[in-house]
Amino acid sequence: MSCGRTLSYQLLINHNLYVRVQRLVEANDLIFHPTMQAHQSVPAKLLNAVDVVERVLVEEQWDTLLSANADLLDSMGR
Repeated sequence: MSCGRTLSYQLLINHNLYVRVQRLVEANDLIFHPTMQAHQSVPAKLLNAVDVVERVLVEEQWDTLLSANADLLDSMGR
């Protein structure tokens, strides 16, 4: 590849990576930022899954909680 083509390729990769990371940051802000009203724009199913994950991280009986919500969490992976 010529130098110009290599530079163009690297710029495109960097741009795509930046856009993906920016969207992840925006999604995290929407769900976790206390002043955002996620319930208005985020599907309830996703908010429920996020709630389950947050509770799993602090529960002593996390395996029971995971089992009880397996259908919800499995559906999020599809």
